[in-house]
Amino acid sequence: MALFNASVIIKELRTARGLTQEQLAEGICTKQTIYNIESGKRKPTWSVFQGIMLKLGVDPKLYYNDIASDDDVYVQSKRDECAKYVSVWDWESLKTEVDKMAQDKRFAEGEGRKVYLRAISCLHNEGTYQDNQLALKCQLEEIKMYRPDFELDKILDYHLSVAEIMVINSMAITYQYLEGQDKAIEILQMLHMIFERDYEKNIRDDVLSKHFWTNLNNLCFRYKQTGRYEECITIADKGIALYNGNLHTLSYMFCIYFKAFSLMKLGNKTEGEPLYKKFLLYTFIFDGYAHLDRWQRDEFEQEFGYRLDLSLDWDWEKE
Repeated sequence: MALFNASVIIKELRTARGLTQEQLAEGICTKQTIYNIESGKRKPTWSVFQGIMLKLGVDPKLYYNDIASDDDVYVQSKRDECAKYVSVWDWESLKTEVDKMAQDKRFAEGEGRKVYLRAISCLHNEGTYQDNQLALKCQLEEIKMYRPDFELDKILDYHLSVAEIMVINSMAITYQYLEGQDKAIEILQMLHMIFERDYEKNIRDDVLSKHFWTNLNNLCFRYKQTGRYEECITIADKGIALYNGNLHTLSYMFCIYFKAFSLMKLGNKTEGEPLYKKFLLYTFIFDGYAHLDRWQRDEFEQEFGYRLDLSLDWDWEKE
């Protein structure tokens, strides 16, 4: 990407999103840096460019080859590799990567340091190496690399970058273990308000919506765990309404599950049972019969006292 094009793209997207230079800079860089980039006085680094594009709701990887250096490419590959291990709860492989990064100077500062801290916090948040105090320490160090004066209780006063949102989502899990579900819910509620307040115009963009769905599912899970079923339904409905057949199908499925479970707990079998059946059939379709999770069926039977009939009524006369 030519320097002029980077300047124009950032300025036009920022203006379209209704952000000031100061708001765009929050949690990413200084206001002066945004001014210098937009005026063509400097080219953005990959780290800064990535943060800017994510806040503007655009996938930065579209411009990856034009901006990223060889070191950036390597650091990003390790971020993706660690994320893969976290998604399948492979703590041993994640521990191996964390140990390697600790000996690699590319992970001692800047974007590499953030990747290293993120990996450690995931490693110690749950699983074999669980140490929630250490996880929180790493999360706080990372977020203060974006915002040195960060205070958790003031996040509604900030215009958070997407990177900050990712860290705070993880912090909610950590605080659940350290202070209980109510603290986790408080943090997730604030994040949800920030999504709706600051990112409403680009909430459907794939990059941002991934983190929006994570927040929705995390919030629903904790409402379910604490018996706050009406609130669970309200949040699940938002996810169901936003789904448009994209790659967030799994998150959409769990919104259906959370709503169905809550309806059943509130005694609304008429609406809850068909939704629960829909969720289990989705699970069947995506995982296959041999991998249909038994706990999902067992939970229904234990909670509501009967087995759900998953047969279909094939009425070909219906339109």
